[in-house]
Amino acid sequence: IELAGGDSSRAVALFQEARRDTDKSPKLVKQIEYWLGRCYRQQGRSEQEVQAYRRAVSIPPIDDPMPREALGDALFRQGRYDDALTQYQVIATESRPATMLQKTRLSIIAMSRRPAIGRNWEGIESDVEALVVRLPDEPVAQLLKMKLLMIRGRLEDAATFLDSLCEQHPDQ
Repeated sequence: IELAGGDSSRAVALFQEARRDTDKSPKLVKQIEYWLGRCYRQQGRSEQEVQAYRRAVSIPPIDDPMPREALGDALFRQGRYDDALTQYQVIATESRPATMLQKTRLSIIAMSRRPAIGRNWEGIESDVEALVVRLPDEPVAQLLKMKLLMIRGRLEDAATFLDSLCEQHPDQ
């Protein structure tokens, strides 16, 4: 309630107190750590945010998507793309569209940052194609495909793909 009302400092104090007073139920502690992370995000305290989410994901079940996605997003905002990608890879089997899109986006960023000689795009290309098929009306999936084609230097393919999208969706 305090967090929703905008008083994240009060919410942090309440969550920290609850964490001390809890009967150490792992499920409850996990939720407290997650919400502490949300408070720290609202306060702009990114390192404390990451630490809270890391504590949350360390409590079983470790593949719980909510705190892991939050950790991945926090790491992404810090520019720690490889670390963020690791978090999304853990939960990618969830098959949630937003998770898959973010994982693929991070994969493209991470691969782009490698030296050209060490890049292997095959897995990423497969992921992008699967997203486009699975989410044909999702603009982010289409944009990821365009970005990948352009990064790979396949500008004609990117233009052809864009033309086909325009034909399929003339009203957009």
